[in-house]
Amino acid sequence: MRAGQHNIEIENGSTFEMNLEINEDDGTAYSLTGYAVDMQIRTSTGTLILDCGSFVSIANGNEIDVAIPPASTASITQTEGLYQIEISLSGKEHSLLRGNVKFISAVIQ
Repeated sequence: MRAGQHNIEIENGSTFEMNLEINEDDGTAYSLTGYAVDMQIRTSTGTLILDCGSFVSIANGNEIDVAIPPASTASITQTEGLYQIEISLSGKEHSLLRGNVKFISAVIQ
């Protein structure tokens, strides 16, 4: 399984949400039953910016939901990073999606 590439933007102090539907090549649902999911955001040198493990979950059998709360995005001081979403089963990890993260400061009025 080859990881997809998708860049994202996260606004500091806002909720970040993303939903991924995982399907087979023929379009049928890929069962994530028994899998664990994890997500991390790191600097380009590998330093952890945010461990998102508690903000990702498997839903509806073949979907991965990401919901990072405002309190977690507000504390980020970096302007960019890299993220990766992985699934694991029986000790075998598979990277599903990775890409660049751009952190955007909220406009305060």
